[in-house]
Amino acid sequence: MAIIIFGASGFLGGKLMQYFANAKKKAVGTYSNTKKENLIKFSLEKPELKALRINLKDYSHAIICSSITAMDKCKTEADKTYKINVVGTKKLIDQLWSKGITPIFISTDYVFDGKKGNYTEEDARKPVLEYGRHKKEIEEYLMSSKKKYIIVRTAKLYSITGDDETIVNSIIKDLKEGKELRMASDQYLSPTYVEDACKAIELIIDKNIIGTYNVCSDGRISRYELAKAIKETLGITTGKIMPCSLNDFKFQDNRPLDTSMSNRKFKELTNFSFTSIKEAITMIKDMQKITECALCKGKLGGSLELGRQAVSNHFLIRKDYKEKFHPLALAQCTECGLVQLSQRFPAEALKPIHDWIVYLEPEEHLDKLTEDIIKKTQLKPNLKTRFIGVSSKDDSLLERLRKKGYATDRLDLKKDLGVDDEKVGVETIQDRMKPEIMKRIADNKGLFDVVIARHILEHAYNLKEFISAMKTLVKPKGYLMIEVPDCAHGFARLDYPIIWEEHTLYFTPETFKNTIASNGLEIKYYNAFEYALENSLVIMAQNTGKKSDSKKKKNSKSRIKKEILKKEKDAFNNYCKSKDKRKEEIIKFITDNKQDARIAVLGAGHFSCGFINYLGLKDYIDIVIDDNPNKRGLYMPMSRTPILGSEELQRNIKLCLLGVNPRGEENVIARYKDFVTKGGMFYSIFANSRHALPLKDK
Repeated sequence: MAIIIFGASGFLGGKLMQYFANAKKKAVGTYSNTKKENLIKFSLEKPELKALRINLKDYSHAIICSSITAMDKCKTEADKTYKINVVGTKKLIDQLWSKGITPIFISTDYVFDGKKGNYTEEDARKPVLEYGRHKKEIEEYLMSSKKKYIIVRTAKLYSITGDDETIVNSIIKDLKEGKELRMASDQYLSPTYVEDACKAIELIIDKNIIGTYNVCSDGRISRYELAKAIKETLGITTGKIMPCSLNDFKFQDNRPLDTSMSNRKFKELTNFSFTSIKEAITMIKDMQKITECALCKGKLGGSLELGRQAVSNHFLIRKDYKEKFHPLALAQCTECGLVQLSQRFPAEALKPIHDWIVYLEPEEHLDKLTEDIIKKTQLKPNLKTRFIGVSSKDDSLLERLRKKGYATDRLDLKKDLGVDDEKVGVETIQDRMKPEIMKRIADNKGLFDVVIARHILEHAYNLKEFISAMKTLVKPKGYLMIEVPDCAHGFARLDYPIIWEEHTLYFTPETFKNTIASNGLEIKYYNAFEYALENSLVIMAQNTGKKSDSKKKKNSKSRIKKEILKKEKDAFNNYCKSKDKRKEEIIKFITDNKQDARIAVLGAGHFSCGFINYLGLKDYIDIVIDDNPNKRGLYMPMSRTPILGSEELQRNIKLCLLGVNPRGEENVIARYKDFVTKGGMFYSIFANSRHALPLKDK
């Protein structure tokens, strides 16, 4: 059923119109004074539903955002505002009920007197200002009826897009303009992200919920604390924040001091997760693009915008489960060629929400690598020769060295890094790799002959600090052994699923060598171990004791020859500009081969997640197949595609795309040979696979 939004020219109403349009749900909106395209004129002064000229039988709910919200005006023009906010709204509600339409009334935290805060839906409403009394009267009108209604109490709504004058954006704008802000330190509220309000209202409609609910963020914060958090988190150096009392402002009507509300009732009913103000400010920070190279401080250019994305291992337990999204974009340094995320997720957001998430790195080359390490370092196998690994990804190599007679150790999350959370991974380890922490560990454990870091450097948020931290653990003339995935072939083959929000850096052989050499390390060994998807690049570098010289741009420039830098830029630029064309080719192949059957992707991992989300394929993929018992029955992040078992291959599926690493594809196809025998088709989403999609530029 469709929805009517009264007051769609206002802030919340406009956001609701946009939200429902994106969700492909039919909604019509109205305006009163502020004319906007595609909205219907409607006034609460003379509320007549027939003026909408729509078939009201098609509409199940009506959201009433319309009202005069200027609080002092409600006091100074009491008769006029009462006729609109109360009399007109009651008439509208009566007409909606007569047509079988459920009213959703948008109320406010100002129905409370502000004396205690943390108000629940059951707390007494004693508004101290006229605007709050208007809202209270409508609430009582609805509650005293024996008809279906919904009351949604919101707090101070804000957005993070920067294109409005809501509280957060206003503070940011004023600070950046160098203004002095006088902010009340004694007025507390529960500022609420407007996208949360929209999603909560959608959930209310979809689940046919009725009653009264506080739809607001968790906790409370004063206006002064809010302004301080914004200034500090965003690193704004201009402007000044001065604490004051709410009584210092001269209002025409009273203002309550603490209208913070409890959202417990709504959360327990829906399992909805609200965005905290801290998370929202962090999101704003992350939306601000990084413009400086993590290695040489050069300018970033050649961007690939991927829009707002979900964490790819945050599988949904329910299709309607609320997700958090963050902007994701890839860029390349114009001076050293290193590709990196220019918009990246907060490290905190990357923490797994499931404790069974496991990532397997390539290990077929480790026997050869072990022999190479021994040969290159010429270290004798005894207990005085010490190796240490940074993360669990190093355990397989450490085990091989231990069998050769070397002493091995590994950083311990709890004892060494102070992390007491079993679910964390490399996203947390990289954040704790700081020179001062490693210095403390070195004082306790001593220095090591070789520090090993496999498949973690690409996760580093602070590249130079990470390498400096590893050097702190190494003996003079000792070695760092670093392994990263090679992205050069992925760029050349237009493999977009290689982009992963957990990887902040995307190395090629040339940029990897340059990174190590630019950080005061002398490369003694380099090898590129070949794999079907991404080669494993390995460098052993000696700690010469030299400081990094990449702070000076002239030095960092000289590390890469002009002709090599040009090749790096050409490859990445082609990767950026080819995404839309590749998307069109894949969609055409899928639609040409659908054969009135469902389309599946096999493998519920970050490759499949990126393939579906980055290329906008959610409307073309019906299911994701995975026999991992932990994943079955869940939903893919963002696309919300259901994850089902391999038995689905026998249920009206003709085309199945392989979203697993190509090195495991043959085993998958052999396991499901009955699918192929009965005419099913397997094609890989990766261009280097022998089963690759037959696209033009694979």
